[in-house]
Amino acid sequence: MTFLVSNLNKEIDFKSLRDAFRAIDKKNTGMLTINEVKEAFKDSNIPNSDVDKIFHMIDFDHDGVINYSEFLAATLDKKATLTM
Repeated sequence: MTFLVSNLNKEIDFKSLRDAFRAIDKKNTGMLTINEVKEAFKDSNIPNSDVDKIFHMIDFDHDGVINYSEFLAATLDKKATLTM
């Protein structure tokens, strides 16, 4: 997730996005759980309550997990996602 925050003004690098998703997806399920996302944010200064909000904004279909398409959509439209 640090990747998402640190690359707000840079051109999209799909290989890096795929690698970031895979790094967060510890169980290799193709889906990110809230616990995996919180683990990815644990060394940041972002409170868990904000991580919860970000997770729910990215979980577009509200199924409780973030799939790669949702991850990509949120990253590609990062300005809208982070300002919701």
